This record gives sequence, C-alpha cells and structure tokens, in this order.
Amino acid sequence: MQIHDINGDLPRNFSVADLPKGGADFTVHATRDECLKIAKRANLPGVEKFSAEFHLSYLPHSEILSIRGMIRAEYTQICVLSLDNFTQEQEIEFEVQALDQAKMAHSLQAHEAIDTAEEAYEPIIAEHMDLGELAVQQFLVHIDPYPKKPGAKLAEMAELGGSGRAENPFLALKELKNK
Repeated sequence: MQIHDINGDLPRNFSVADLPKGGADFTVHATRDECLKIAKRANLPGVEKFSAEFHLSYLPHSEILSIRGMIRAEYTQICVLSLDNFTQEQEIEFEVQALDQAKMAHSLQAHEAIDTAEEAYEPIIAEHMDLGELAVQQFLVHIDPYPKKPGAKLAEMAELGGSGRAENPFLALKELKNK
C-alpha cells in the first residue's frame, strides 16, 4: 500500500486495490510549498501546518468505501471586524463515502438501491483516489467565512470607525459634502 504524489495542492494518490480487508490508516503531512498552495486556494494569508489522518475501510457487504478523517491545521485569517491577521488552530473530523465511478454509473443505470444520489459519493477513478485533495476540500468547507479575532467586538470597531483604526474614512467624505 502506497500513496503516490500526483498533481494538485496536496497530491496523495491512493490505490484502493491495495486496501486490506480490515481497512488501513494513513497520515498525510503537507510540505511548506503545499501549505502555500493550500493558503492560495483558500484565499488565506497563510497556512503554517496542515496534516490529515485517514481510516479507510469498506462497508460490510458493500463496494462502498468509508473514509473517516481528522484534519489538523494551523492557519492565518483576517478578522472581518478589525482587519487584523490572527492565527487559528483547528481540528476537523469528517466522514465520507466513496464509490468507483464505473460501478456507480452501472448501479444508477440498473436502478439498484443506492441510498443517495451520485454526488453524495467521493469518486474512485480507475481504482485510485486522491486523499490529499479530499483533505483540502474538507478543510475549505470548514473554514469560517467570517472569521473574528478573539476579543474583537463589533461595538468597539464601530467606535473606531468600523476599520479598527482611530480614523473613520467616511468622515473625510462627510467633510467634502459639507464644503
């Protein structure tokens, strides 16, 4: 069982054909360059650390692959209130299921009982799956889109003009209007 590099922000290609019957555990650590790529994709000032642990196993009497994971990331975000950078540490647990695309298409055509729609499964393409890409996607879904620096309060920002700074840029516009 090996995880091979392929293209992407955190490329870790895994062959499901090598998966033992009892399942297997894998750990992925991002390099500094990969952290830079993840930060760019996530539109973050920086990703300092990024790793993911996976447990892969097939569901009983099934061709559906269960993937349980834990992402650990340390990254920098910009506070929506103060516009200051601050560091976040986050642990993200997730569980997804994967199915071979060819088998998924065959099952859907034959109207066999599949619990959910095709897009509910992560794709296994030619018996391979990119675990790194899966981790990056899960990370992107769990990032707070409106991050607030610990201790930052909206009322304080309003007193400082909304920007977290002592001067209010709208006062200059008001002065121009009054001239």
